[in-house]
Amino acid sequence: MLIAVSGYGREGDHAQAREACFAYFLVEPVDAELLAGLSALR
Repeated sequence: MLIAVSGYGREGDHAQAREACFAYFLVEPVDAELLAGLSALR
């Protein structure tokens, strides 16, 4: 599973992440508990 983390949150950025097969797209600052929860899903 790939998780994209970026400082940009425009819809086009989300679309590019989906096209690149990222499962999730998070915008900084990222909540550590959310990231830990997502990485536990693998």
